[in-house]
Amino acid sequence: MANFAQLDENNTVTGVFPVDDSWNNREDELSALYGYTLKQTSYNTLRGMRVSEDRLPTWTKGFRGNYAGIGFTYDSNLDAFIPPKQEGTSFNPSLYSWESNWVALPNGTYWAMIYKNASSSISSTILTELYSIPTNSLSNPNRTLLQMTGTPSGDCYAVIRDPIDRFLSAYTSNKHGVPQDSNLSDLIDWIIVQDPQALDLHFRPQTLVIKDVEKVNYFAFNRDLPALATALGLSSLPTINLSSPDSKPALTNEQISKLQAFYANDVDLYNSLIK
Repeated sequence: MANFAQLDENNTVTGVFPVDDSWNNREDELSALYGYTLKQTSYNTLRGMRVSEDRLPTWTKGFRGNYAGIGFTYDSNLDAFIPPKQEGTSFNPSLYSWESNWVALPNGTYWAMIYKNASSSISSTILTELYSIPTNSLSNPNRTLLQMTGTPSGDCYAVIRDPIDRFLSAYTSNKHGVPQDSNLSDLIDWIIVQDPQALDLHFRPQTLVIKDVEKVNYFAFNRDLPALATALGLSSLPTINLSSPDSKPALTNEQISKLQAFYANDVDLYNSLIK
């Protein structure tokens, strides 16, 4: 069976209906027949990926972001179905979903999961050490189990990285949620005219990721991870797999100035930590 979502005038899903496979890829004809907007959706898609019968990710691209549900919104720019926003979450365009930036830990503390700030290393350690969930790789999908909803109510901790170094790390690892065919210069010019809140979490300013929480204890990337481990109730954290400075492209003074202006709040926060 094929599945189609009915949309109202605001592109909100009001119903999802199965139809005969003969209507597959014929949503315009079906919409004309019934007199309202219908968009095809796939039951085998979740958070941007195709999933197996038991709803586990296959790590291949899915169809239209998510299987539509009542209350979802169809985003025509992303050509994807987006679930309703939950309290204390931010939108991750790479996964077509709302994610909490905070992890609640057994000792009553909270940690901000900021991408490219050792988040894979820290979350994998939390999973292994505190929850006995083995992690075979730092990209273990089980780390989504850690994310909470709502606003933290206890001691909050976050790692802050030099924003220029973080940008280059995201650029060299995988251009998450940005034009894939852009060179470094074009990408910088593209980034600085975007709405910062709409950027993928790998490029979103760190201060925006934690913007809803006022009192946060900050730890400098590359320097304070042992202290962070103690605060989070961990015995230790593994050494960060840092790339050689030579492996990252060199920036011109103009490019650095553009990025510093765009990430101005991050620059100020990081500089205050390393004084």
